[in-house]
Amino acid sequence: MEDDIDIAVDKWYELFNQVINKHAPMKTKRVKTFKQAEWFNEEIKNSIQYRNMYHSKKDWINFKKWRNKTTSLIFNAKKEYYQNAITSSKNSKELWNHIKELNPKEDNIFPPKMQYENQTVYNNQDIVNTLNVHFSSVAEKLIGNNTSDMDFSMLQNFTSEKLKKTENFHLKLISIGEVCSQLKHLNINKSAGLDGIGPKFLKLSAEIISPSLTFLINKSITSNRFPQKLKLARVTAIHKGGPRDIPSNYRPISILNTISKIFERHVCTQLYEFLNNKKLLHIAQSGFRQGHSCQTALTKLIDEWLKYLDNGEIVGTVFLDFSKAFDLINHAILLEKLKILSYRKTYNRLDKIIFV
Repeated sequence: MEDDIDIAVDKWYELFNQVINKHAPMKTKRVKTFKQAEWFNEEIKNSIQYRNMYHSKKDWINFKKWRNKTTSLIFNAKKEYYQNAITSSKNSKELWNHIKELNPKEDNIFPPKMQYENQTVYNNQDIVNTLNVHFSSVAEKLIGNNTSDMDFSMLQNFTSEKLKKTENFHLKLISIGEVCSQLKHLNINKSAGLDGIGPKFLKLSAEIISPSLTFLINKSITSNRFPQKLKLARVTAIHKGGPRDIPSNYRPISILNTISKIFERHVCTQLYEFLNNKKLLHIAQSGFRQGHSCQTALTKLIDEWLKYLDNGEIVGTVFLDFSKAFDLINHAILLEKLKILSYRKTYNRLDKIIFV
């Protein structure tokens, strides 16, 4: 395959799409879907039929009787179903799906116009471009990337105590077996990224494409470059609330290409193991750690409060909710931390490492 990682990735996509188009071409079909509510039962169905029958006969006495009975049956059936469903939910996603069913929101309607920087646009393409400009520039407007006035001495001292000079992080190559295993464990219900290749196709072809994908991942590692094509994402604007013509009332959901997730998972796994094994993660960090969650952070906080209260002291708390929290993450600080951890020292051509 090609020596240049970007050209190699383009060639891989070209060949994969040729095979897909030949053996499983995409076809558009209109399918009528009607999903019967799980709380609906035969008794409700019969009651509705009687209600409608008496309504058509203009027998108002019996109509009101069966109307009230139908309303009562539906209410009780829904109540019993959702109580059982919420109680028996196995995970938070399933729980919130049931809650959303009880409180449905309006569809994510495309806005007829968009206001931005004292201008109003009406064309669909202009509206999309306006949202794109807002999403891509909001972080730059809120923070800067200058780290010259930041003090990293505490982190440097903390790291030097944990790491020997020879203990730098080295990103290992991935094996065909590891790639194949990741492909076979893909969730086929996830959406496809901008490349249009869903996880189902990749999962079905795992045995065949594993060697070529392994080559691409290892080529990316040895050349210190992440393929440009895999940095692209399909962005969906989700309305949070408020006027629909204000860009700040939307949040972006980025759906990455499935292949890029395999690349990133390999790097993430190794980096996390290095940080965890060398005890470089702060003891108070609960986010994005195995065995930790919001509950562990809250448990520690409550424990601290109780200690102070037991000693007769007063506890005061200020809660902050950061707007655009993830957008406010300073990439320059992250890069400096990686440098201190000797991550970037493992590469000879630092100018070719592209962070986004």
